[in-house]
Amino acid sequence: MDVVVQVSPATDILSWVLVVAHRVGNEGVAIFFMNLWAIWLSGNMLVFEGIRRGAREIVDMAGRLLTDYTTALQDFKPTIDSMQIKWHPPPLGSFKANVDGALFLESRSAGIGVIVRDSAGRVIATTAKHIVGDFPANVVEALGVHFAVQFVRDLGLQSIMVGGDNLEVINAINSKEIDLTALGLILDDVQDTTIEHYGTITFGHTRRERNKVAHGLARNAQNVEGSMVFGSCDGLLCIVFDMNTAVLWNPSTREYKRLPVPCSSGRKSSLFGYGFGYDSSIDDYKVVRICPSARQGVPMGAELYTLKTNSWKKIEGITFDVLFMDRLDRGSFANGAMYWWVIAFTFSKDEYDSSSKILRFDLKAEKFKLLPPPRHIPKNLLMNLGVIAGFLCTGRDNHGSGIKLWRLKDDGVKQMWSKGVAIGVNRCVLPICYPICYPKMGEVLMHIIRKGQDNIVLCLCNLDDTTLKTQLIHVPEFWSDATTYVESLVSPNQCWEEKVHLEL
Repeated sequence: MDVVVQVSPATDILSWVLVVAHRVGNEGVAIFFMNLWAIWLSGNMLVFEGIRRGAREIVDMAGRLLTDYTTALQDFKPTIDSMQIKWHPPPLGSFKANVDGALFLESRSAGIGVIVRDSAGRVIATTAKHIVGDFPANVVEALGVHFAVQFVRDLGLQSIMVGGDNLEVINAINSKEIDLTALGLILDDVQDTTIEHYGTITFGHTRRERNKVAHGLARNAQNVEGSMVFGSCDGLLCIVFDMNTAVLWNPSTREYKRLPVPCSSGRKSSLFGYGFGYDSSIDDYKVVRICPSARQGVPMGAELYTLKTNSWKKIEGITFDVLFMDRLDRGSFANGAMYWWVIAFTFSKDEYDSSSKILRFDLKAEKFKLLPPPRHIPKNLLMNLGVIAGFLCTGRDNHGSGIKLWRLKDDGVKQMWSKGVAIGVNRCVLPICYPICYPKMGEVLMHIIRKGQDNIVLCLCNLDDTTLKTQLIHVPEFWSDATTYVESLVSPNQCWEEKVHLEL
């Protein structure tokens, strides 16, 4: 087959080759260039060796060389000596905890993974944790080390080597320098926990290739679904088992009701806020579900479940977005409304602002409202809320001298914060302290994290002399919660069953 290609003076060699390839295919181009090379080789043989080849010989030589080349390519199977990556075990009788973190930018959250092995390489325990917030990578790694230290301590292990692949974090832990950044404060708490550990804990750098299992656990953390009680009302508990599965349960009667799937179940976010309360105006229980948008300039989504209708409906008219403290944030029920402490993102055509707010949802009016936090609270600080004696309350560190309490007076029209007492509980880790209930007059049960001690504790505080009366319970798990409920015979199925009978 003869191929004629007309080439203009401005056509470069690459353009010409592309034209030829289009006409005759890649095989034709290979034959053409092999013939060119054979002509060049024959010219050199004539000049330097005096050997003359005819046109037929040059073409035959090019064909043989091309055949040899293509055959060699088919038979060639390169072998690459991969670098052997070995996990280095700890000394006999010791244990090694590998830890890693992963960022999930879309959901503004992160994952932590930990795997613990003994000196023979046997897996002792693994865990993964999903945390919420826009954290830098080194802060996530530091939180991971903090979580790993608490995890191995709770396992009762004594001689521990903690390995992570972030060299900056490992060097900072082993450094004696004072660091007042967020990273430094986290690692300072790690060092305090290490000092108080009854065994020995050392920290070392692990190459990323040797940390793949911990990294895999961290990546999978956003798929780990636990359970959380996010509301208590009249003896009914509202429990979330994953982001879209919730039940109402009466522990006294052991009766429960599974809620239908919410309307926004397909929304791509791992941040959800829930609230559970009673609407006395219609004698019905309601569940509020809030889904932040995770996109700047887009309002949050929200929907409402009512027990009598056994269905969800969307709540309209929202003009702001929020960021919760926890992945599944529980609202506090008081004064006929639900409350959450949030970072609220308000936006208009001209501005976009964020600040700490109290998100209020009126169960009767079914409307949201943003309230200011107590005075002198930093602009973007997230704190916890609690309810005692029917009042919404919150607490925070009082400059190292204890916990200062506030309570909200809310008559449905006007809301106002009033400062309460200061309780002498020192070394509290902010902002995770809040009142749970009044067991009796003059006392308050507090949920507190205490720095450098046993982490989460439930404390009974005396309001008369503002002192810590009794430290009741030590909770080993860092991410824990507490709630109260009263024994009752309220049925989670009663309202729905009565409605069905009437319709029949």
